[in-house]
Amino acid sequence: QARFYGAPGNVLGGRALLDSSFLGLERSDGGDDMTRLSSALSWQRRDVTSFGLVTTTDVMGRGDIYYAVNRPDNSQTQKNKTRLFPLGNIMTSYPLTRPVGSDMTMIIEPIVSVTAVPRLDRQSGIPNEDSQDGQLDSSNLFNPNRFPGLDRVEDQSRTTYGARTSLNWDDGRIFEVFAGQSYRFKETSSAFPRNSGLSQRKSDYVGRLKYVDAD
Repeated sequence: QARFYGAPGNVLGGRALLDSSFLGLERSDGGDDMTRLSSALSWQRRDVTSFGLVTTTDVMGRGDIYYAVNRPDNSQTQKNKTRLFPLGNIMTSYPLTRPVGSDMTMIIEPIVSVTAVPRLDRQSGIPNEDSQDGQLDSSNLFNPNRFPGLDRVEDQSRTTYGARTSLNWDDGRIFEVFAGQSYRFKETSSAFPRNSGLSQRKSDYVGRLKYVDAD
């Protein structure tokens, strides 16, 4: 794996990133052999307005090349697969703060994002080594691609929304509550498993309670 970061603010006020990886698997027990070459060029920019609106823009183009042998659907043959996947994502939040009493600050932060991606009709011919356990939780709800690896991509445009509220004491204690959900724009089948929380048009609601004690 290799990553190359551009200087912050060097490209249209944002930062470029080139992310490349190579994977080769050879199994001695008659299982699938697979080679994957993946490369993604992305750009991210973060803007904060004078009245506190925070917007992060992500644009990515990714290409994958697969070479598979002994696939179950085409035994004892070689199969090449390629995939091109562009993605655009905009996430906006508006953190609001106010003092509570003499030693506490409350922060309320509504968050919404829109992810635009094309529909990929065929991913079944691509081996799946690293994306079989896709699960939704509060840590990946706003990720542009919520599969854990590279072999599967989330190829349906959607919006994601939620809110974070926290109480912050002057002595360092923090109590935080977060809840959110995702909604696909079209009613189409999903590559996520049934119990992942993402198999339906509306995702499951996810939430988090967090408490950090004082040092």
